[in-house]
Amino acid sequence: MLREAETDAITINSCMSTIMPVSETTACLPLTLLNDSGYMAFCESDFVAIPAGVLLHYVSGRPVFLCNPSMPHRGVMTVSHCTAPRRMDGKTLEPVRVLTHYESDFGAATKVEMKKGQTITMLDSDFAGRR
Repeated sequence: MLREAETDAITINSCMSTIMPVSETTACLPLTLLNDSGYMAFCESDFVAIPAGVLLHYVSGRPVFLCNPSMPHRGVMTVSHCTAPRRMDGKTLEPVRVLTHYESDFGAATKVEMKKGQTITMLDSDFAGRR
């Protein structure tokens, strides 16, 4: 479908209300697998982050994902979202656990176990749309 549309990015409009009633699961796992394959596959739940993700993908040449950062706790920062690619360095598949989707308590979602010390670049979009 991506080749036919001549694109390397995909998102799902109203992800949870569109996919879950039809498939009886979330789109998280397929979106992660597309990210692992070098595509840009975003959950549309936080649409403001998608343009930033596309920009970072082309600037860095590496996988990107929309994430919800936490404040560091004991020196560890958690960046979470259920469509994270496993190849954050562009090459190596990191370990992953398949869990129930946190927000809906439904379906299958991935939890990528990035190695401690993984270098990341984070772009924090303005959800109010001012910048």
